[in-house]
Amino acid sequence: MESVSQSMEDLKVAAQLFREERYEEAFEKYRILAERGTVTAQVLLGWMYQVGKGVQDNLAEAKKWYEEAAVSQSAQAQFYLGNLYRTTGEYKQVFEWLERSASQEYSPALYLLGQLYYVGEGVELDKQRASVYFKQAAEKGHLFAQRNIAYDMIKGRHGIARIPFGFLLMVRGLWRVIKVTLNDPNSDSILRV
Repeated sequence: MESVSQSMEDLKVAAQLFREERYEEAFEKYRILAERGTVTAQVLLGWMYQVGKGVQDNLAEAKKWYEEAAVSQSAQAQFYLGNLYRTTGEYKQVFEWLERSASQEYSPALYLLGQLYYVGEGVELDKQRASVYFKQAAEKGHLFAQRNIAYDMIKGRHGIARIPFGFLLMVRGLWRVIKVTLNDPNSDSILRV
């Protein structure tokens, strides 16, 4: 059995290959790790299959690897699996997997559930429920959720007294986006903590 430290080292090598845009080599490293049961590699392999990085895109393979990791209680895999079902319009599965991910307080899942309820995609429109999800995601540092809350405040949906606070939140959120982008233009920390 491979040691945890060896798996971590192999993940670092694969990540470096990916950063160097050596996608086919990164894919092979992640594939080997995924087959050995490394959950992080399973998620990344699923994503590479989904978007066609280092391999021909293949949604069936993406789903297979997301499911492998999702049953291991990976909130990130559950989110990606739910989002994959969204592309095929299978909303029962979308909500099943997003809710599992959100129950682990994964902010992208909380935010996406909020979005789905806010616009009524795959579910009956429910702005109050959307607001609850946005608030939970915002508390976890999700900038788009914070932006949505600020926007609602600016529009007066939280009372006239909250309008100035909405502007303050909007400016603070924009500053954080600029700061993150300047430090690392490829960062996904805008989306999650």
